[in-house]
Amino acid sequence: MFMKRGYTDFVFDVADVLITWPKDLTCSIDRKTLRACLVSRTWYQYESGRLSKTECFERLGSQFKIEPATIDAAWTQVCVQLRPNEDMVALVSELRSARPGVRILGVLNTSAPDDAFFCAKAGVEWTLFDAVYTSHELGIRLPNP
Repeated sequence: MFMKRGYTDFVFDVADVLITWPKDLTCSIDRKTLRACLVSRTWYQYESGRLSKTECFERLGSQFKIEPATIDAAWTQVCVQLRPNEDMVALVSELRSARPGVRILGVLNTSAPDDAFFCAKAGVEWTLFDAVYTSHELGIRLPNP
């Protein structure tokens, strides 16, 4: 349907769409607490570049009564377990092949240190995108008008 309408720009959320969390995710803190950390105001400030990693983990540690090093270790464990969503990667590749002039943009809520990690992560096809906009570069959490 979108091909018939002549759209030329497509924006994809990289996290949770093109990169997915394994169902059997394991880390050193329980999933409910991890989720609470990742949807907290503190985490959003970290992803927006307003807090350093150290400040973020110290605040989260205080808020959730967990050692900052434990949160850091849990997040590291999560990052290494993230995998490309092969179906979505194939869809984006197919879109690019079907429409040579189309622009494919990515958006990603990520801190600067995590962005560097994700960019170097094997298996992620960053060449699919004409550009990727990150929350830490823009100084805002996405989506944002």
